[in-house]
Amino acid sequence: MLCGIMGKKEYLKISMSNLGPIKEAEIELRPLTIFIGPNNTGKTWAAYSVAAAFELIENFLKERPKTDVLGYYEEFLRNLKKKENHFEIDVKNILEKMNFEEYISKSITSYFSKYMLIDSKSMKNTRYNIEGLNSKIRESFFRKRETIELRIDGLELEDRIKKTYPTIEKSGNSFLYKIRGLKNKKEVSGWFYTIMIFELYKSIYDDILVFPSERTSLSYISDLFAYNALENIDKEEEMFRAQKPIRDYVRLVGKLKNFEVIRKNTKKAVDIIEKEILYGKIGVEKRDFGDEIEYYFKDGDLGIHATSSLVKSLSILDLYIKNYGYENKLFIIDETTMNLHPEAQVKFIELISILVNNGAHFILTAHTPYVVDHLINLMEASKSKNKNEIKDLFFLKDKKAFISPNKVAVYEFTKEGKVKDILDRKEITINWETFSKISEKISNIYFKI
Repeated sequence: MLCGIMGKKEYLKISMSNLGPIKEAEIELRPLTIFIGPNNTGKTWAAYSVAAAFELIENFLKERPKTDVLGYYEEFLRNLKKKENHFEIDVKNILEKMNFEEYISKSITSYFSKYMLIDSKSMKNTRYNIEGLNSKIRESFFRKRETIELRIDGLELEDRIKKTYPTIEKSGNSFLYKIRGLKNKKEVSGWFYTIMIFELYKSIYDDILVFPSERTSLSYISDLFAYNALENIDKEEEMFRAQKPIRDYVRLVGKLKNFEVIRKNTKKAVDIIEKEILYGKIGVEKRDFGDEIEYYFKDGDLGIHATSSLVKSLSILDLYIKNYGYENKLFIIDETTMNLHPEAQVKFIELISILVNNGAHFILTAHTPYVVDHLINLMEASKSKNKNEIKDLFFLKDKKAFISPNKVAVYEFTKEGKVKDILDRKEITINWETFSKISEKISNIYFKI
């Protein structure tokens, strides 16, 4: 049954047990989800597991035999109707029978062990489930925009190219799709299957980007020689043996290009990163040896390899937003505030809140009290009736950084393997003992000496 389509906002709920250091956890994915806690408590494992789970959806769709489209090929053909000048299909029945939650629960241990380069035997007791995933995908198809735009690498195709492709239109809030420009069922089934894979995979997030903690040392692997050498890293693991998030990040660095015109809806975000945090611009220069990421500041410019760790840490995020935007993307940033001065940290959490309020999603792992403390300020400000008057108190002086507690989730990971929800949305408080106990001990030492 389709549930929650017209109801209140529902969030995906992930339950996991015996996943690395995590003995048991229940996590609700909100637009801004933050993991805090001591080292080696599973924050990165939990964050990476989300990316791996969504990759499994793509694998499920792409690896089905072509003769068994989505596993429901006969039903697909039964639902495909030929009209006078187009074909149409109601995908409701097909979606009803898909069970992505069950597939992820059964497949995650095998896939995640390869994803993290660990022995699969260590995950024999792992349990993992994403509650609400099936209904969320169905809801997305129900509300899908009326025309599916054809895109390559996130870019709209030129009109002259679009004209050679069939068009797929959706009839309002329904599951009915119309396909024009094709002549027979075989063509339609092949084409719509390709589109449906794309739409299903992108049904919750348009893209998922993992920024590993190793990013500062990987951000300058951008020249053509290095990138070409690493293009086949999946096949050449003995040459570049690394966890999949690291390999994916290397590919991301290699494919980013310097757009002369920044997307209009991303200019503000880029300006904040470059003017308020990096104090310089990020671009790509053509060199004899290949493309090189460049940092332009007031008195000159430097290759990314010669810049500070702060610039290395955020340069790829800056370039990605310039190239592909941020709306409905999920950014998973490990060690979010790594190499950031406290002022840069609080500016960054204000920027993230602005992006979330404009449709982005984030999972952050962090060890700093500045992010947590200032997030409370931003949530409190969202309740204020005097937003225009108080906005100048904040670092970016932008009331769009004020974020509703309903968009935020904060979890503390403990040394005992437990994960606790520590955000009280009603009182707007975060019980962050992992930081306060250390601060208290430092103060006690001072007064005793």
